[in-house]
Amino acid sequence: MAEKSFANLLRRFEEISEDSTSNLKESTEDLRCVVCGSRDMGEVMVICGDEVGTMGCGIDVHIDCCDPPLESIPKGD
Repeated sequence: MAEKSFANLLRRFEEISEDSTSNLKESTEDLRCVVCGSRDMGEVMVICGDEVGTMGCGIDVHIDCCDPPLESIPKGD
């Protein structure tokens, strides 16, 4: 089960990486959850990386779409 879940996340990461022209996010309306595909609830979205897109993979996911779900947005980068 873990291997299947990891393979699914890796596939989604590769799709996003190919489609992405910039890791810079200008507003929460630009964010799309990689799990559910929704642009809603940007205030509870976790973004992998820093604000300028120089670190991390840039994947966005709602805290309740994480596996396991997070109770709140982690503090810091």
